[in-house]
Amino acid sequence: MVDRAYNVTESHITRTKGLSGGKSVITGTRIRVQDVYMWHEMAGRSADKIAADHELTLSQVYAALTYAFDNLEAIQQDIRESDAFVENL
Repeated sequence: MVDRAYNVTESHITRTKGLSGGKSVITGTRIRVQDVYMWHEMAGRSADKIAADHELTLSQVYAALTYAFDNLEAIQQDIRESDAFVENL
């Protein structure tokens, strides 16, 4: 019997207006979830490598990936918006 489910993303992921363009970030950092997703899925970097390169814990990286896959459409939209912003510059 489960007394209370633990929401791993709730403790590791935040979204604050004005911080990193209002995108979802790893709590206490400016590292966007979409960046972790792209590093892992598009660049093929392991969770261990991402954690080491950005001074994150594995829990933070896996929480970001969990959040990304749970909200994949929104994350992919964030990526498209960021790409369009850069293109317009």
